[in-house]
Amino acid sequence: MRRMIAGDTYTIAGKVCLGREFELADAEIDVENGIIKSINETGSAGDAAKPWIFPCFFNAHTHLGDTVAMDIETKPGMTLSDLVAPPNGLKHRILSETPSETLTDAITQSLKFMKRSATAGFCDFREGGEEGVNALKTALDSSGTGLKALILGRNGGETVADGIGISSTKEGEQVLESAAETRKRGGFV
Repeated sequence: MRRMIAGDTYTIAGKVCLGREFELADAEIDVENGIIKSINETGSAGDAAKPWIFPCFFNAHTHLGDTVAMDIETKPGMTLSDLVAPPNGLKHRILSETPSETLTDAITQSLKFMKRSATAGFCDFREGGEEGVNALKTALDSSGTGLKALILGRNGGETVADGIGISSTKEGEQVLESAAETRKRGGFV
């Protein structure tokens, strides 16, 4: 891969996947202060020896704390409510019984997997209130991945997160009030 560097401005060249259809083309990408300024096609994508350049992914809906329950076997016939509905769904029981350190370690492993699979960022719906949000923040700090995170908390977690994660329009008046407070603080809903 040809890479020319001048200060915080550089150019990388190779086979680039362009547009919504990921059309392959030879191109040079000009980057300034971490922002792509231009993509200039330089010819056909015929040379197999050139490096391939792909955009990274952003996972817009994660529940990274659920990693602790990833390999749990379930009983046949369990409904969605049996599995995930708060407060007594299987997922919420597992999360409430999981020690904080175990939760943070599981989230850290998921973050490292995301980094290895070309995911640059994510939006996480964080259960567990402030403790759940802080577990994710601790994992982010210790993972060394540099991933970009948008954290949506609930049950008090929205006060220390980037916004509030609402699981259903049926959650009631209290969630609507929390959402309004979150918006007043400049948070995401």
